[in-house]
Amino acid sequence: MPVYDEGMLRFNFAASWTESNVKKLDAHAFYRSRVVRALQHTKAVDFAGIYPPGEIYLVEVKDYRVGDGGPTVQDLAQAVAEKVHDSVAVAVAAAREYNPPGADCLPEIGRTLPDPNHTLRVILWVEDPTSGVNKQKHELSVLTNVLKKKLRWITSKVLAVGLASYAGVPPGLRVTNLPGVGGP
Repeated sequence: MPVYDEGMLRFNFAASWTESNVKKLDAHAFYRSRVVRALQHTKAVDFAGIYPPGEIYLVEVKDYRVGDGGPTVQDLAQAVAEKVHDSVAVAVAAAREYNPPGADCLPEIGRTLPDPNHTLRVILWVEDPTSGVNKQKHELSVLTNVLKKKLRWITSKVLAVGLASYAGVPPGLRVTNLPGVGGP
């Protein structure tokens, strides 16, 4: 059961997710050693994984409870869309150039992306301390729609969520605040 911390959140993937089918993409060895060295301005989403029976997930996390607050909806959607674009390229490159010992989902994602039998889902996880639950749900709905427009070239399965509006996507994921952080 992989567990990753991002911002002030803990992402706990259930037993149906293994270390080999979900990775912290922006810390992945292939991404760090091959891609970033060659293209320093390349960005990657936080997590990439394949959930059986073959749904591909790209997950970006933005926790604005630390720092000066977040960007506009348009700027955030643009930044995430660019990360998705770069992450797709990284996965395709891994399918061609990366053959690690043992199982690794990154090259598998690159091989399965073109297959229409595999669904690509993009999840943007956003935590914003400046909005109440109802306001945050509305803002996430607006953000989902803007992001869908920017990513329609590759998928329509796009969702912006947070702790207040989490809807069980991806399945088997439990997200909690790290110890010492208040809220849900």
